[in-house]
Order: sequence, then structure tokens, then C-alpha cells
Amino acid sequence: MGRGAPSRRRALAALAALAALPACGFSPAYAPDGPATALRGQVLPDTPGDSYAFRFVSQIEERLGRAGEGAPFALGYGLRRATVETAQTGFGNVLRFSLDGAADYALRRRADGAVLTSGQVTGFVTWSDVGTSVAVRSARADAERRLATLLADRVATRLVAAAAAGADWAA
Repeated sequence: MGRGAPSRRRALAALAALAALPACGFSPAYAPDGPATALRGQVLPDTPGDSYAFRFVSQIEERLGRAGEGAPFALGYGLRRATVETAQTGFGNVLRFSLDGAADYALRRRADGAVLTSGQVTGFVTWSDVGTSVAVRSARADAERRLATLLADRVATRLVAAAAAGADWAA
């Protein structure tokens, strides 16, 4: 048997673990009757005010589906981001930046305005400041897109987890 190849015993143990997953209550969130179906196309995010928020909302809609005006839930959010120098040369030239971000969110029932779940997610992305001015601007723009996507994915995951925890969101 080659170095690094899984042993037969390890492979059988992995198969046994997979077979035990349904017994422990595991079910995919996006399965036909999974907890995410209660949110699919039912969450209307607040209107974005800038391109960064637009990217955030677009990713929320990608994960949870686009909702119409009659959606039973509204998602309010507040986005923050800050640029931090993370690497410098001995002469003080910046080589790398970090874009730190946070998203506060609250899922409300639109019928009565009740907050069903809320919280905050954080994240960061980095980019290099080495290269042409066009390359650096492009890297900065890409970092903003990646951060908006990261934060939206984390908010969507939290919403699905709240739905999976058996939250009673009926009006």
C-alpha cells in the first residue's frame, strides 16, 4: 500500500460514519423539506444604498432566493468595513491591506414587525498593494466583492440555522 493511501479499515470506518448520519438527525438544510425551504424566496432584504450593499443583497438573494413584495419576512442590515495596513517594508511602503467588515442583521416578520432573529457576523479579506495602479485598484474592488459575499453567506447561514433550530416564525 502506498504512503498516504487510506487503509481499508479507515475507509470502512468512514462509510460507517456516513451511514450513521441519518440516525443522528442530520438532514441537509437545502433538501426539499429542509429548514432552508421556509426561507426560500420569503426574505425581502432592505433596499441597498450603494454598490457594496448591492453585492451583499445579491448574494443573500442567491442563497435564499429572490423575494417579491409579498414576502412574509424582511431582512434589515447594517454594513461596516475598514481598511487596515497589514504588511510594510522597512521603508514604510505598504505591501498588503486587509479589509475588515461586519454585518449587523435582523430578520423581522413583516406583518407585525417582530424581530425573529438578529446578530452580527464579521470577516476579512486581503489584497496586495504591489503592482500597477490599475492592478491595485482591481485588487481592491475584488476584495470588496469578496467581503460582501463572505458576510452575506454568513448571514444566510445564520438565518438557515435559526430556521433549523425550530424557530416559530408563524404570524
